[in-house]
Amino acid sequence: MKILLLLICLLMVSGIAAQPAFEEVLYGSDSYDVLTAARKLDDGSIILAGTTPLNGTGWQDFYIEKLHQDDYNTLWSLSLGSPNWDEPRDISITPDGGCLVAGAVRSGANQPYDMIVAKITAEGELEWSANYGDSGNDMVIRIFADTDGATLLGFTRPVENERSDFRMLRIDSDGNELWHSDFGGDRDEMCLGADRAADGSFLLAGYTQSWESEDQDLYLAHVSADGTLLHEIYEVEEYPTIPYAVLAIDGGFLVAGTVFRNPELEMPSPFLMQIDLEGNVVWRQEYLDGYFAEPRAMAIQGESIVLAGFAYDGGQPDGWVQWSDMNGDQEEQWTVGGEGWEEFRAVIPINDSEMMLAGFSTSTDNHISDFYRVHLNQNDVAKYSPVIMAQDYRLRNVYPNPFNNSAMITFDTRRPVHLRLTMHDILGREVIALNDRKVLAGEHHFIVNSEDLASGVYFVTALADGTPVATVRLVHLK
Repeated sequence: MKILLLLICLLMVSGIAAQPAFEEVLYGSDSYDVLTAARKLDDGSIILAGTTPLNGTGWQDFYIEKLHQDDYNTLWSLSLGSPNWDEPRDISITPDGGCLVAGAVRSGANQPYDMIVAKITAEGELEWSANYGDSGNDMVIRIFADTDGATLLGFTRPVENERSDFRMLRIDSDGNELWHSDFGGDRDEMCLGADRAADGSFLLAGYTQSWESEDQDLYLAHVSADGTLLHEIYEVEEYPTIPYAVLAIDGGFLVAGTVFRNPELEMPSPFLMQIDLEGNVVWRQEYLDGYFAEPRAMAIQGESIVLAGFAYDGGQPDGWVQWSDMNGDQEEQWTVGGEGWEEFRAVIPINDSEMMLAGFSTSTDNHISDFYRVHLNQNDVAKYSPVIMAQDYRLRNVYPNPFNNSAMITFDTRRPVHLRLTMHDILGREVIALNDRKVLAGEHHFIVNSEDLASGVYFVTALADGTPVATVRLVHLK
C-alpha cells in the first residue's frame, strides 16, 4: 500500500479571510480505492470503510480500518470480499465495541447484487458475514445495530417486475434474517439515505417515479421499528428532487440533497429541509446562489448543520463542506481539491471546531482514486470560498471487466443531457445500443447483457449532447 501524507496547510483566498487549517492523507492501492462510511466510537477512535482490490480476491473488496483517537494513525485494518464486486455503504457500532459493516455483494459474474453484513470484532477480526436478497438486486444504504441485532435499510429491485422499492430488513445478533418490509408505489423507488430517531422510528429518503411524473421526485417513508409505515411524503413538481443524506434530530429529521430549481443553469443546487415526527415539513432551504454542490453526508457540529460532498469551480469537482444554522440559513462553505476529483462521503465532528472528512481523490500520479481523509480545523476563521459553477460528466466503473454474461457501466452527469451509449466490436461495428435518450443529473447504471456476443474485445462509447465523453474497453469471456 502506498501512503502520501500532505503537511498541514493554511490556505489564503484573495479578498477573503484565511481558510481553516487542514491535514490531508491520501493512500491506497494501485487501483480504485474509495472511502464510503465512517463512525466514531465513544472513546473517540474512528472506524472507516471503503472499497479496494487490496486483497486480490476480486474487483472491489471491503476495506475496514480503525484510527487512534489521538493521532488518527491506523490501529488495525482488514480487507475481505467475494471473488467479484463488493461495496460497503455503512457502519454501525455494536454494543461489544465491534461493528457491523453493510453494503452490497455480487457473488458471481452473472449474479445480481445482494445485501451483505459483516460482523467485525473490536480487535479487527471477521466474526461472521451473511447475505440477504431476492432474485433481483438488493442494496443496503444504512444499518443500525442494537442489543438484539440490527435493522438494514435500503432498496430491492426484483428481476421479474423490473422496479425497485424501499426495503427494511431485520436480523438477529447472529445475522439471521427475521423479517423484511417493502415500501413504495407501482414504479421505481430508490432509497439513498436513512436515519433512526430517538423513538426508534426510521426515515428512509430517496426518489420515486410512481406519482404522476416520470421525473425523480422526492419520496420519504417514516417507518416504525417493527416495519409499519407511519407517514409517507412525496413531492410531484416540475423540478426533480433527489435526497442523499438523512440525519435524526430532536423531534424529527433533516434531509439534504439536490434539486433542479434553476432552469437557466440546467443543473441542481443543494437543498436542506426539516421533517417532524408527524410527517410535516417544518422548513426548507434551497441554495440557489449560482453554484452546484451535491451533499453526500450530514452531521451536527455545535449549533451548526454540516453538509459534506463535492462541488465544482469550473474544472474537476472538489471536496465541499457547508455550515448552516439550525434553521438551514447558510453560514459558510469551504472547498479543497487538487487537479483531480475530490469527494467526501462521510463527516465526523470531533469537537466544535474540528472534523474528520472521508472520501476519495483522483489527484494521484495515475489519476485513479485513492482513499482521501481530511482533518479540518476551523479555528474560528472564515471558510468562504468563491462562487462554484459546474459543467461535467464522466463514464466510469465497469464491473466486472473481463466479464462473462453481464457487466454494469456507470455514467455520471451534473446536468440533464441526451446520452447515447453504444457498444462496438473491434472493427467499430455497433453491436448493442445501451441508451439513446435524455438522462437527468446524477448517477446512472447500465447493464451489458452479452449472451449472443462472441468472446473478444469490445468498446463502450458515451456521447453527451453529441459530444464524445469517453470510450472504455471491455473484454468478454465465455
